Amino acid sequence: MYNPLLKTFIVVSESGSFQKAAAQLFISPPAVMKQINQLEHHLGLKLFERTGKGVVLTRSGSSIYYDAKEILRISSAAIERAYHFEEDRRFLIRVGSSLLYPAKPLFDLWSNYRKEYPNVSLRTVPFIDVGNGDYIYTAIGSVYDLIFGTYDLYSLPKNCRFLPMGFYPFCISLPQSHRLAKKVRLLFSDLYGERLMILRPGISPINDRLHEYLEKKHPQITLIETPPYYDVDVFNRCEEEGNLLLSLSHWKGINAGLSMVPLDTEEKVPYGIIYRSDSQEDVMFFLNIIEHYLLNAQGNVLTT
Repeated sequence: MYNPLLKTFIVVSESGSFQKAAAQLFISPPAVMKQINQLEHHLGLKLFERTGKGVVLTRSGSSIYYDAKEILRISSAAIERAYHFEEDRRFLIRVGSSLLYPAKPLFDLWSNYRKEYPNVSLRTVPFIDVGNGDYIYTAIGSVYDLIFGTYDLYSLPKNCRFLPMGFYPFCISLPQSHRLAKKVRLLFSDLYGERLMILRPGISPINDRLHEYLEKKHPQITLIETPPYYDVDVFNRCEEEGNLLLSLSHWKGINAGLSMVPLDTEEKVPYGIIYRSDSQEDVMFFLNIIEHYLLNAQGNVLTT
């Protein structure tokens, strides 16, 4: 309905920083700068003054900012009106679900809007997590329409897209009998002398940052690299071998013999909906509803 670069422009305008805007938009600062450069080139206008402390709107930028907000409002209203013309159609969305990609949070979110869109139904399609997770993405569009969960890969598989919705904090999974299991929160220094299972480098940029940080700053922790994708066997190994496992908060309960304790780090992993760029009309209709409510709920900025 509108140029998606306008959303980036609005977030940069309100945050005053490419870095802060990148955090809110779940993309890198260079990607934000590239989008702003594209918008400036497209409009033939200089929208920001770049300074050492951030960015400031030019007079032209200020004018575009207020109009962009109005364009976004009109676009949302247009989509809202269009929804009412679809009431006679039935939309069935197949949501892939597994232990590591649980669909329940998406179903919980949709319960807030289900009464407004009784013609839209979600159906769970279960699948099994395995160490080689490529099939999770290749099955999108055939076995199921989308999945809900974390996304932190260097690049999405071909034809896949990601709708960011929030962040999951890091935790440590460990056997219930472990000396650290009763802790309220764990510092990195608490892990000294322990064996920490962690994703091997080259798969996840956020994980790679933590891996490098631990190697350089906390060599007292022995790192054990896992396969490129976690599966149930990884959690079973954690319990059986008495190791620690770098985990995410929504994986609590995968192994009944493990406890989970929050880790004291500012690093978080984005979560949201992964779908195909050439998804069927039903799926795009559903995604438009979700994005519409996310934008409105967060002042036109997706939740962080």
